Amino acid sequence: MRTIIKNLLLVILSTALISCGYTLRGNLNLPDDIRNIALITGSYSPMSSEINLLLTNIGVETSDSRTTEGYQIEIISEIHNKRQLSINEAGRVNEYELIFTTTFKINTPLENGKDESITLYRDYLFDESRILGTTDREDEIKKEMISTAASIIINKLKAKIGSM
Repeated sequence: MRTIIKNLLLVILSTALISCGYTLRGNLNLPDDIRNIALITGSYSPMSSEINLLLTNIGVETSDSRTTEGYQIEIISEIHNKRQLSINEAGRVNEYELIFTTTFKINTPLENGKDESITLYRDYLFDESRILGTTDREDEIKKEMISTAASIIINKLKAKIGSM
């Protein structure tokens, strides 16, 4: 009798979670009728590669053709900057800040989007005795920033689709 009650409670709880729209964090869902999205960029960019990866992981094909019929994500620019945050008593850099800015546009079948920008900031400690490790850390942070910006762009696309 207890196992029946536990199973019934589990089914009720699962149904309640599904019906309220709960999804795991980071789970990307687009409507089923969207099977192809144009991904436009001037040249090779890590951002377009990351967006392409995110979209293909959820079953959406990407193309590079400009069409007026479907959804388009246009990557206009990607800029990486670096500045010193702090220096030590010898005048050498202790800490850097990485700044990543991307400008993009999301076009829908009904309207052309406006240029939007995302700017992300990350900082890290610089250790002169571990230059190779510090350089690797900087590259890793840049990749994380690109991944974060790509997720934000996909979420903006979802919001546009949801408002239509």
